[in-house]
Amino acid sequence: MNEEVQPIGVICAMESEARIFIESLSNATHEKIFDLTFHCGTIERRPVVVVQCGIGKVNAGRVSQLMIDKFNPQVIINSGVAGGVSLDLHVNDVVIADGLIEHDFDLRGFGKAKGYVFWGDDITKPSIFETDRRTSNALRVACEKALGVSRVHIGRIVSGDQFISSSEIRNALHAEYAATAVEMEGAAVAHVCSLCGVPFAILRTISDLADGSATESDDEVVTNAAAAARIAIEAIKLL
Repeated sequence: MNEEVQPIGVICAMESEARIFIESLSNATHEKIFDLTFHCGTIERRPVVVVQCGIGKVNAGRVSQLMIDKFNPQVIINSGVAGGVSLDLHVNDVVIADGLIEHDFDLRGFGKAKGYVFWGDDITKPSIFETDRRTSNALRVACEKALGVSRVHIGRIVSGDQFISSSEIRNALHAEYAATAVEMEGAAVAHVCSLCGVPFAILRTISDLADGSATESDDEVVTNAAAAARIAIEAIKLL
């Protein structure tokens, strides 16, 4: 990859969705860093680097920092699936984050708000990492073209190292953080990018409603993840 041109970074938790991006790359090369493979190429002449991070905040944060240090991306897009928290959501809807919170970060014993992670001046409120408007708007345009306006939602995504499948916890996340969706990586990507001054955007397809009622098979979850990836590819073409 031409190091003088900043690539668009893409981070996915699952192999199935990363594969969609990798197969879309032209002139692909591959670089191994530790146990990770970074796939570099172009999508309609735009330089892109893709990597699978694995599930969870530590994995996502680690890969975000490696990508920033090694490839100096102009923006990072994190694509995947999430559980729906807002009652307005349906399975297969899409959420584009306007802000992210780490809902499981808890320093209330030190006089700070739950979700405050040493980002922001007000310790009585959770830290909110705001997404890049230009990239998020490209995602919105691509989503609305693919799915229609009614299935595209802009809202707050919360992340934690736990799979949420309880209506009680889901409702608490909505009440406490005004959350629209919940997952396990986005806020970690957002945290690292914010500390490093790198713009970022987060796209999620809703795979379940985070209340224990999910009936989707693994194949259906993979299908939802792939759908988000294909939409993100169309958004990359707009950047």
